[in-house]
Amino acid sequence: MRNLASCGILQVFYGPSAFRKIVLEPGNVRCVGRGHRADVVLAQDKGLAGRHFEVAWNGRAARVRDLGSPSGIALGGQPARSGELRHRGWMSAGGSTFRFFVEGFTPAPEPVAASPQQDGVLAELAAPCERGELYAVLDAARAERILQLAEEAVDDHASLYEGAPGRALDDVAPYLVHFLPGSGLLGRLVREGWGRAWGIYLASAASPKLVRRHLRRFLIVEAEPQRERLYFRFYDPRVLCRFAALCTVRQKSELVAGLDAVWFEDESGKLCRLIREGATDSGRMNVSHP
Repeated sequence: MRNLASCGILQVFYGPSAFRKIVLEPGNVRCVGRGHRADVVLAQDKGLAGRHFEVAWNGRAARVRDLGSPSGIALGGQPARSGELRHRGWMSAGGSTFRFFVEGFTPAPEPVAASPQQDGVLAELAAPCERGELYAVLDAARAERILQLAEEAVDDHASLYEGAPGRALDDVAPYLVHFLPGSGLLGRLVREGWGRAWGIYLASAASPKLVRRHLRRFLIVEAEPQRERLYFRFYDPRVLCRFAALCTVRQKSELVAGLDAVWFEDESGKLCRLIREGATDSGRMNVSHP
């Protein structure tokens, strides 16, 4: 059970371990480097020393200190031996750029009132969340608030796009979120975003790496009969509603292979779910309203 006080989050923004989060509870001190003696090992970054720098979170700001590494660190673009990182501040070390966030720092832009519909959605998603098997694919193009919420959360998130061209689209990319048991992010997303087509929710016992690999297969599809390549916004619940109504059983089963269920809203905000029938089923799918 983690501390209820807000955590600090140092995220690898650019670099070989992009999107990885280093979560700091108040009082934590973590050493970052590429060697086994570091608390947080970023082995793919060859520019890091074995124990490169340490970061401490006191509940107000993160204190960063270089540990005598050959290449040092930079805070806000300026070489430094030590210094503070405030919310949305940035630093670099080795071949990585890091950004710092405070968990849940930015309040909702308008008051959020709970509704019975949202309560029902949260109740439906509670069990897979507590098992650590709940994911979401969020469409950052829908609202700036979506990426803001994901960045200010301890739950892992990563773009479904890859490479430098993909990073250029960070502000409008689809993001895979893996919810932690007891996630605060889940409640914030449902309370603020349900009915606004922010994304879809998935259940799977597979690892985030495998779920992401599976979903990336559907970002671009071929339309018959011309075999034209098209972007498929399956993570937009409005698109998924139409797809579920018109596609073949085979197409549905291909989309949810390795997933146990997909939840999304219809045009009225009603909860819909796409469920795989049995772990060994060849692909029969049911669309239902719980």
